[in-house]
Amino acid sequence: MPDVDFAMPYPCYFLMTKKRKIEQLVSEGEKCICLFTDHDTLECWYQEKYGANFTTRTVEVVECVAREQLICLLKGIRPQMVANEIEHIAIDPTPGKLVGRVTIDELLNHLLNDNPTRPE
Repeated sequence: MPDVDFAMPYPCYFLMTKKRKIEQLVSEGEKCICLFTDHDTLECWYQEKYGANFTTRTVEVVECVAREQLICLLKGIRPQMVANEIEHIAIDPTPGKLVGRVTIDELLNHLLNDNPTRPE
């Protein structure tokens, strides 16, 4: 993880496509999967990409309610993502703003080494 004090909020969400794949984007030439830390940011991104039918269409997400669940998911998808040349995660991509991104490995290392009981 870059030198930033970052605490992952839970729940967090991966938005799924109609083909049941994690939504992706390209940021500065890097393919990324999209991870959202709140429902409002997810909704904003979805509406920008797909239009205003967010509230009338069933939108599938994978919700991670705890650190261990996110770690398990990232470990599980990492080989497939790397095989598809996707090594980055875009965190809270928002239309019109710079995309914050880290590698899957950076986020995994941060989560694995983070003390979940530390005071905020």
